[in-house]
Order: sequence, then structure tokens, then C-alpha cells
Amino acid sequence: MVEPIPEGGLDLGIPTRGSKEGYLGLYFISRQQLGNIIGNLQGVTDQRLEIFTRFMISSITDRETREELLEKLNEELEKARDLQDVEERGRAAMVAYMDVIGDVTEWYDEFLGITHRLVIGTV
Repeated sequence: MVEPIPEGGLDLGIPTRGSKEGYLGLYFISRQQLGNIIGNLQGVTDQRLEIFTRFMISSITDRETREELLEKLNEELEKARDLQDVEERGRAAMVAYMDVIGDVTEWYDEFLGITHRLVIGTV
């Protein structure tokens, strides 16, 4: 999310790996719970994945990011609802959940520092 920089100011953003360990612990515990849910699914129409996905989105502290991901999830689920076959609809919903949870993971990674990029040069 790029926000306008106040005149004369320099926005350095949120420090990487700067959040509290307990908050990051929530992410890891939640991912472990996701694995348990996936391992115990009652079929492609199991509603626990939607509840879990919305829970993970709710843990994002940036309101704009949270709203964008909820909108993305709702749009993808709406597309899935248009499918006629129940199994196909359930699979499309599962893909939407996994995609959005990937986006949540990407947001957390700004603080976890799992992904590293090296940039050389100046803009």
C-alpha cells in the first residue's frame, strides 16, 4: 500500500521484522490450525475454510489491506457461486481461500523477512 507522503516528509514505512513476537506467533499458530483443518475437511463445501480465511484477514492490522483482501475474497466467492456443479463450486471456493491466505502470508512476510530481495543501484 502506497500512501501519499506529506510535503517535506519521508515515509520509511513499518520496520521489517519489527512486530511483537506474540503477534507473529498468532500467524504461525493459525497456519498450524489451517493444516489441521485441511487434514480434516468434510469435503469441498466445508465452511471452516471460509471462516478461517476471514479470521486470517481480520488479523491484518492495516485497514486498507484488510478491506482489499475481503473484497478480493468476496469477488472470488461470487464467481464460484455462479458455477452449477456443487463440487466444482466448492473447489473454486477452496482455490479462492488458498489464494487469499497466500496474500495474507505475503503481508506477514514484510515482518517475518522470509523473502529476501537484493537491490543494487539507485532510482
